[in-house]
Amino acid sequence: MERYKLYIFLNAYAIPHELAEHIRSKFLIKEGKTVLWLYAPDYTQNPENSIERIKAITGMNIIEQSSSHGSFVYKDSCVINNIAPPHFSIEDPSTTPLAYYSDGTVACAEKTIDNVRTLYCACPNPPSVFLRDMADKSGCFLYSHEDIVYTYVNNTIIGVYNATDTDAKIRILTDGRYVNVFKNEYFVSKEGILQLPLRPLRAYMLIAQDE
Repeated sequence: MERYKLYIFLNAYAIPHELAEHIRSKFLIKEGKTVLWLYAPDYTQNPENSIERIKAITGMNIIEQSSSHGSFVYKDSCVINNIAPPHFSIEDPSTTPLAYYSDGTVACAEKTIDNVRTLYCACPNPPSVFLRDMADKSGCFLYSHEDIVYTYVNNTIIGVYNATDTDAKIRILTDGRYVNVFKNEYFVSKEGILQLPLRPLRAYMLIAQDE
C-alpha cells in the first residue's frame, strides 16, 4: 500500500477508531502522498451522525445542510447532485477550492496537512475528468489524457475503450509489442505511445508480448 501515491476513501461512512488510527499512521503522515475523502467520511457512527467527525478526519471546516447546493461544477463538466440529504460544502479560508456547486459554494477543496495533500470532495460522484486530474496532480501515471478514451489496467492486461471519432493514443510504461486478444492483432508502441486505430469494435484488451 505504501507504494501508492493517491488514496481514495470511497463510502467510508463509518470508520472505527482503530481503523482511523491505522489510516492516520499509515497514510496521513507520508510526505508527498495525496488523500481524497469523498462525501461523508466517518459521518455515521452509532448512535448518531456527526459533522464534527468529517471535520476531524479531513482537517477542514465542513458545513452541513438539508437542501441541495445544486450541480457539481468542475471545468466544463457538470454533474447533477440529486442525492438525498445531508448535503455538505466547505467553508474554510485555509483551503484551496478545486470545484464548486452551481450555487457558488465550495464542493471540493485541498489543504496540506503534515506534508500530505488532503482533498475533500462533498459530492459522492465527481466526474471522471476531476478524478483524472487529481490523479495526475498526485504524480500517478495516466494511460490516457483523453476524456472519453477509457482505460482499465491491472498486472496482466490493458483494457481500452475508445469513445472518440479518431484513433486512440494511450501512454505506455514500457515500449514493446502488444496483442489485442479480441482480434489477435498486434500493435507496437513508440516513445511511450501506443496508437490504436478506430474501428467498429471500439474495445481492446491488450497484453504485452515478447518481441
